[in-house]
Amino acid sequence: MKMKTLIPVIVLAALILTGCGASQTSPSAPAETTAAATEPAAPDFEKVYGEMTAKLPEMILLDDATMQTYCGINKEDCLQALVAVNLNGLETDEIWLIEAKDENKMDDLEATAQLRLKMKAEETETYAPAQYEVVKKAQLIREGRFLALIVTPEAESLADCFRTAIGK
Repeated sequence: MKMKTLIPVIVLAALILTGCGASQTSPSAPAETTAAATEPAAPDFEKVYGEMTAKLPEMILLDDATMQTYCGINKEDCLQALVAVNLNGLETDEIWLIEAKDENKMDDLEATAQLRLKMKAEETETYAPAQYEVVKKAQLIREGRFLALIVTPEAESLADCFRTAIGK
């Protein structure tokens, strides 16, 4: 019985002494490290959103299905996506924070954001002039694989917050 418990201990000791199982540097490791260092890490959009919306009226986060139906954003095109709209529905406040899967998806997402802005402008131009002014000052930001659509009276400062979060 003791021999059965002794064998795994001996094997484990041998593995430790020979370095098997320990992290070792392979020849390709430096190249991977270099590639990772040149591409900025994606920010946590929930954290960025929390920082951005601290001064805004109450917003509601959309689930994936509602994001698709309401805004035309297919979550499958994104590595991460967060969309929030004003809870009361009377104000045009809306925030999109998106990390696209690739450049082609980014083109589609940017076109979707531009269409959304156009629709918001058409909806508010005649019946809500104050909200139309908010839409006109909206910020649409495309930086690499990141996209933000910020429609709020605080759009300019929130755009700065987004750029900081993505390292721009």
